[in-house]
Amino acid sequence: MEKEKYIGLKATKAVHAVTEEEVTEYLEKLRQANTKTEVITDRCAQDGDEVILDYAGFVGDEQFAGGTAERQSLVLGSGTFIPGFEEQLVGAQIGQQVDVHVTFPEVYHSADLAGKEAIFKCTLHEIHVKSLYEMDDEFAQNIAGLPTLAEMRAVLKEQMASSAEEQAYNRVIDELMFNLAQNCQDIELDAESVEKEIDGMLAGMEQQLRQQGLSLDQYLQFTARSLEELRDAQRDQAEFGARVSAALDAVADGEGIEVTEEDFEREFQFIADQYGLTVDQVKGFFGEDVKENMGREIRQKKAVAFILENADITTTEE
Repeated sequence: MEKEKYIGLKATKAVHAVTEEEVTEYLEKLRQANTKTEVITDRCAQDGDEVILDYAGFVGDEQFAGGTAERQSLVLGSGTFIPGFEEQLVGAQIGQQVDVHVTFPEVYHSADLAGKEAIFKCTLHEIHVKSLYEMDDEFAQNIAGLPTLAEMRAVLKEQMASSAEEQAYNRVIDELMFNLAQNCQDIELDAESVEKEIDGMLAGMEQQLRQQGLSLDQYLQFTARSLEELRDAQRDQAEFGARVSAALDAVADGEGIEVTEEDFEREFQFIADQYGLTVDQVKGFFGEDVKENMGREIRQKKAVAFILENADITTTEE
């Protein structure tokens, strides 16, 4: 490959300077997301309290299945339980037993209970009040494990700046790879490499769907698409990925980039650190075919690093 296709590629690195106002906004989001719990012992339960209780449900003299719990957490007024239940616990004292009388809705997921009157025998164990922290040192100590709010601000600002730098770096790499692909339109892609790219993209999609409790088949049903239609929708991006991959291989060939045992050891150590394993355990998971693929990935990463080192980068501030 001609060097001009990958030497001196242009990209813009737009770095965002994190402001004190942004740190304050982030701190406020943390404050809103993290409440403190105060245990109440000197008054009765009130609307809005979190109570810890045992209960057992009866229809007549017969206890029904699924209506029993121990040390259940319930926020009074949240509407979590069936209508009328939570209101009858307002005013209850710790240790008090309360008979809660309710009528199940006519439409209820358990047909045996629908429309029936029931009594829940409840015992109140604890009353909690959740509230927001003040924006002070106590907040920093409990949320970040740092002694002062000032130190928490400094650490957060450093983390946000590091994140902004990483995002800027990733955008530079994306731009360089786009320009590399544009310069390498003459590379002929074989159908197998494109299909492998699509396979990898669909595997990533399946993993994301599983985290949401869905399967790929369910996704296809919801979107009214066939698997072939989904594969075709990924084809342009897959061709781009295959072209970049082939171009990086060509760069590595042209620059004599090799993968050393030290490169493999660093990669094994990185994986081991990620998953809390030893390097020997990680090595045990890798057959020769997997190691071959890893070697190609390492070699391409080194090619990307070479392109970046020899790129024409313009740095700006957002």
